Amino acid sequence: MKYPKLTSVGAWRYGITTGWDQSKLRFDPESGLPKYGGFYTKQQVREIVKYAADRGINIVPEIEMPGHTMPVFAAYPELMCQNQPAAEQAGQPSSNVYCVGNDQTFKFVETVLDEVMELFPSKWIHIGIDVRFARRR
Repeated sequence: MKYPKLTSVGAWRYGITTGWDQSKLRFDPESGLPKYGGFYTKQQVREIVKYAADRGINIVPEIEMPGHTMPVFAAYPELMCQNQPAAEQAGQPSSNVYCVGNDQTFKFVETVLDEVMELFPSKWIHIGIDVRFARRR
């Protein structure tokens, strides 16, 4: 894995509740809050993909972008735009959207997608874009 902090840092949350309240989201092991989360190893993913394929099921992976990326920024804060305000609390990134003006962002996304394509034979990758429509009045 090219970005090991995605599993050592970004895969773990501390003390978050469910719902939309991001104010309780932490990636700080020093917080003393309960830890939860986890990740699949590449070998586990290969086993799941094979298990599904043996039963005629195609798994379409989902990689969230351009938003919902707070776990990425907990691990790699340099992928946020530098003009973001400081986080209000330790272990909580101040943004959840990639900085598209940062060349490192494109290298990161390209590398992650290359790893995903290596693991999943699907023709599709869901990137989880939130689309909001506004009507003109």
